[in-house]
Amino acid sequence: MPLLKIFMSRVELNSVALSVGTYSAPLLGNLMFLNGISNPLRVIVGLECVLPKDMPAAYVYATILFVVPPLAVFVAFVWSVVLWYRHGRNRISKPRYHLLQGRVWTTLIALLFLITPTAVRNFAVVLQCVDFNGESRLAQNPAFQCSGNVYEFYMILSIVGLILWGYGFPLVCFILMVRNRHDI
Repeated sequence: MPLLKIFMSRVELNSVALSVGTYSAPLLGNLMFLNGISNPLRVIVGLECVLPKDMPAAYVYATILFVVPPLAVFVAFVWSVVLWYRHGRNRISKPRYHLLQGRVWTTLIALLFLITPTAVRNFAVVLQCVDFNGESRLAQNPAFQCSGNVYEFYMILSIVGLILWGYGFPLVCFILMVRNRHDI
C-alpha cells in the first residue's frame, strides 16, 4: 500500500508543521507554534505593514489561505474550459489538449500540496490563545482578545480550514492517486 504510506506521510508532515514550541489552544488542546521566520507566506508577502492596527495578521493570513485555493481551482477550471473550447474548434490537437489539461491540474495540485503545511500552521495560529491577567489573548499578538464576534468568525474559519487543509486535501490527493494508480 504505497499510496496509503504517502497519505499518512502527508498527514504527519502537517503535524510536523505544528511541532515547534507549545501553546494551549481552545478546542484543540496543545497545538504548536512556529516562529515567523519559518513561514514563507509571511516573509514573502509581509502584510503587517499595510494592515490596520485593529486587525491581527493571523486573521488576514487565515482569510487569504481560505479564499485563494478555491480561486486557483476556479482559474484552473476556466483554463480547462478554454482548452476544451479550443480543442473543439480544432485549434489544438488531441494529444496536445490532453498534455496541457494534465499539466494544468498537476501544477495546481502540486502547488496546493506544497502550501498545505503553511495553511495548517496559519489556521492553528488563530486558535492559539494564552492567558494574560485573566484574559484570553492571541498568542501571536497579545494585543487582541480571543473573544467577541470577530474572533468567533475567524475561529470557525480556522477550524474549517484545518479540517479541509489538514485532512480534506490530503484525502482528495489520496483518492486521486488511487483512481489513477495505474498511471503513476
